[in-house]
Parts: sequence; structure tokens; C-alpha cells
Amino acid sequence: STSIFEDIDGDLEYISKYSPTYQFYDPIIKKFYEYDVSDDLEYVLNDANVVLFLNNHPGLMNFPFDMLRDSTKRPLLIFDSWHNVKFPEDSFDSSDSSGITFLRVGDGA
Repeated sequence: STSIFEDIDGDLEYISKYSPTYQFYDPIIKKFYEYDVSDDLEYVLNDANVVLFLNNHPGLMNFPFDMLRDSTKRPLLIFDSWHNVKFPEDSFDSSDSSGITFLRVGDGA
């Protein structure tokens, strides 16, 4: 199997049309495939259209939704696989037209 990064990076037509960029944050690793991994979370979130929470590192738990909402671009897809994102009371209504799609999968346990 191949990764999405290998598939997209190999498709010059896709890259020239959409010019995707990737930024990664992780509190532990420094490289993901050939990509550098940042230790500056605010930098990585700035103007992001997709945010993926894929591990349960303590530094990423109870992540404030307000920071995601205020730092990113629209449309925005948030994929939370470990219940990392913490919502203040009434801070997000998935039926509103804010341009944010939030997906929470699994039980994070």
C-alpha cells in the first residue's frame, strides 16, 4: 500500500492545480516520511484547512476548540480520533454554516 502523501506527491497535475502544502506537529517525532515535523503548534495551525488529531499524547488532550476556530481557515475539517478537542458549552453547532466540519471517531480509549 502507499500513503496519500506518496499518491499526491507523485501526481504533478494535482500539485500544479491545487498546490497542497503539508505541515506537521508532533510532540515527539521530528520527521514524517521526508517532511519535517514542527514543534510550533501555533505555526502549524495558522491558516490550516485540515487538522488531524491522531494520537493521545497528554500535550494534545483537552485541546481548546476556540484555538482551532480562531487560528485556521475555512473551509475547515477537524478529524479527532482521540477526543482531544474540548468544547466549551455551546461553542460549536454542527448544523451552523461556520464552514467547519468536525468528525470525532472511536471512543478514544
